[in-house]
Parts: sequence; structure tokens; C-alpha cells
Amino acid sequence: MGMAYADSAVEVILLSDHADDPAYACENVASAAYPLSRVTDFHVDKQPGKQLDPVMEELLRFILSKRGQQVVSGQQTFLLLHSGQTRDSLDALDTAP
Repeated sequence: MGMAYADSAVEVILLSDHADDPAYACENVASAAYPLSRVTDFHVDKQPGKQLDPVMEELLRFILSKRGQQVVSGQQTFLLLHSGQTRDSLDALDTAP
């Protein structure tokens, strides 16, 4: 279950990777310090050496934009991307054939 589904009926616990490691609260999911945090990937079907479908490229650029991240933030379901993640993803779009 993801943090988006946590409510008053769910007990959130502190976790550590090993017995001697510090225990982290779920508030540390965004920094990936919480041991059960994970990354959500977005995969597209693009043939090697061919252009990405323009509609799909526009969708990806919107998701990675400041406005797109505001929409994500307003949903309170997913975490915002770090600036490095958006920069790296936009760079990948810009350099793709």
C-alpha cells in the first residue's frame, strides 16, 4: 500500500534497514530515507532511432513542467519530482532522436 492510502485506520511505523540503523518516519519517503520508499517510473513505447509520438512528448513535457507538478501536488497522491529528476528527464527528451 502506498502512502496515498494511509488514513486513520492505518498505523504508520518507524522503519530502519538494519537493527543498528536509525529508524525513519514515513515523512522521509520523499527523500528515499524511509526503507519502503520507491520510485514510480513512466515508460513509453518508442521504437529505437525513431521520433517519440508528438502527443506523448507533449504529455511528458507537461508532467515535467512546473504546472504539471502543481497538478501532481494538488492530487496529494504522488510526490513531486526533485529538480534533478525533471532536469534529467527533460534532457533525455531533448536528446532523443
